[in-house]
Amino acid sequence: MDLLRNIIKSIHDRTKESLDLLERMTEGDLEIYVRDLLKERKYLVVVDDVWQKEAWESLKRAFPDSKNGSRVIITTRKEDVAERADDRGFAHKLRFLSQEESWDLFRRKLLDVRAMVPKWKV
Repeated sequence: MDLLRNIIKSIHDRTKESLDLLERMTEGDLEIYVRDLLKERKYLVVVDDVWQKEAWESLKRAFPDSKNGSRVIITTRKEDVAERADDRGFAHKLRFLSQEESWDLFRRKLLDVRAMVPKWKV
């Protein structure tokens, strides 16, 4: 339900009244609301780290298939979630990084973060 609310908040006005209404909505109401917001739009939604089949099922019902090129990409560590994502979809299984690859990725990301931090004169 939190994911559905966050999707709505990201594409709809955030007035106090609308936020209060979102908090009172049931899961089914939220699914219908997202569906109505997206049905005339072309969208790309990326949902990261889905852990439960039931969570994905609820999200899937909310995304209309208007045959307009819209896409939903999910990431998960759970094979059963990936398998239920879409009968026609593609589940790409990533391999684990080796210790050396992990450290290399960590060092590169650390350098990216350091480049963003302003240097302060003391």
